[in-house]
Amino acid sequence: MRRLLAPAAVAVLLAVAPAGAAAAPSLVKVGDFTQPVHVAGPPGDASRVFVVEQGGLVKLVVNGQETATPFLDLTDETLVSEERGLLSIAFAPDYATSGRFYVFLTAAGIEWPAGVDDGDILILRGLRSAQNPNVADKGSLEIVEEIDHPASFHNGGQLAFGPDGKLYASIGDNGSGAEAQSGGSFYGKVIRFPDPTAAPEIWARGLRNPWRFSFDRVTGDAWIGDVGELTQEEIDHVAFTSAGGHNFGWPDCEGTLNDCGGFTAPVMTFEHSAGHAAIIGGFVVRDPGLPSLVGRYLFGDLAKQAAFSAAVASPQARTEPGVSTAGGLRSFGEDGCGRIYVATASQVRRVTETASNACVPPAGEPDPPGGGQQPPPGGGTPDTTKPAVTVKRGKRRVRAFVLKLRSDEAARATVTARGYKSRTVQLAAGVTRKVTVKARRKTIRKLRGKRRVVRKVRIRVVDAAGNSTVRTPKIRLR
Repeated sequence: MRRLLAPAAVAVLLAVAPAGAAAAPSLVKVGDFTQPVHVAGPPGDASRVFVVEQGGLVKLVVNGQETATPFLDLTDETLVSEERGLLSIAFAPDYATSGRFYVFLTAAGIEWPAGVDDGDILILRGLRSAQNPNVADKGSLEIVEEIDHPASFHNGGQLAFGPDGKLYASIGDNGSGAEAQSGGSFYGKVIRFPDPTAAPEIWARGLRNPWRFSFDRVTGDAWIGDVGELTQEEIDHVAFTSAGGHNFGWPDCEGTLNDCGGFTAPVMTFEHSAGHAAIIGGFVVRDPGLPSLVGRYLFGDLAKQAAFSAAVASPQARTEPGVSTAGGLRSFGEDGCGRIYVATASQVRRVTETASNACVPPAGEPDPPGGGQQPPPGGGTPDTTKPAVTVKRGKRRVRAFVLKLRSDEAARATVTARGYKSRTVQLAAGVTRKVTVKARRKTIRKLRGKRRVVRKVRIRVVDAAGNSTVRTPKIRLR
């Protein structure tokens, strides 16, 4: 039998409401929006709430009033269809001083550099305007990660900073669980950026479509809502470690089904036969203004009309009728002070209960001011030299092609091409390495019988200091 985790008990910030007190959460409207899919705020900022609209806008509400100009407009650069779109925003722990933020979107390829195709997942880094803190400097945006993603669904879509001050992102399985267990693909994973400019690494695997995950503001524990397939939805909970290594079992397991020994078990599962359809992960509530929910994990389901909550120490779901999700739940949100929000298809509402102006800081310590490259131990000048990279073509077949990569210093190389499985390899200084890139089954079927096929390839090479070099050769396949 699959053994469930036994999460550690968590200290509650506030005492439970006194006997006889009629504590009950309710919702207060923040504003009307068009397909809002994410709500967030910079750490410690009590006045600003950022609302991400799927169509490509990040709107800003300051002290309860929406600003006339969006914080960021990426409508032309974002491909919107089914589950594609602008999906989330995250603010660096030192945002107050650095102004760094990150967004997750699916690309309209024509608006991006060569090698970026329609539907590719892009994680972008940008800065707020130096003149106006309520708008972004769009010209500062740069791609920090690109992931080929042909399917219009199962993108994942969450960005969040962990207790270690590093950026985490959830990537769906691209509509097929075949690579959720693979160490050579980011599909079906939560990935972690060890440095603001370094290539990401796999933190957790075996997920289907982790649309929303979060870190507890007090303990740092990770909570993941993973969308099921035919039978069960699941909520996963693990104590935080930077090393990660968690494997939640997909596609070998769906929830607690099948032979799931050796995998990390969900702490809660929900049956489709009981009307569940698509789980939407939320947050462990730490807002003292919500005494009946403090210390409980609040989450929902696309098919349900009210949210659910569960005690952290012994997760058993109860319905929260005061937290209505009618109107089509899209996401839960948490601002910079830990206040909780509900986003439906056309509105964002804040969960309230009692008056409170408390601001609960997130777990962990912020990055050093400015982030990015820091002076080496003992002082000195940071390494800002990009690796010198050469690329040679080897065998070129539709089923697989070979590239020969060489860097003048130790580095990590990631190779992507539309319709092919991405590869990430380590390069030793001055040593040529052959990298075989294999086609997906759908690509082989689609291209069968064609004599000549041209593909754009994107090669990103990152050294230990985070300096990166990108090559985008075209190759002709036979």
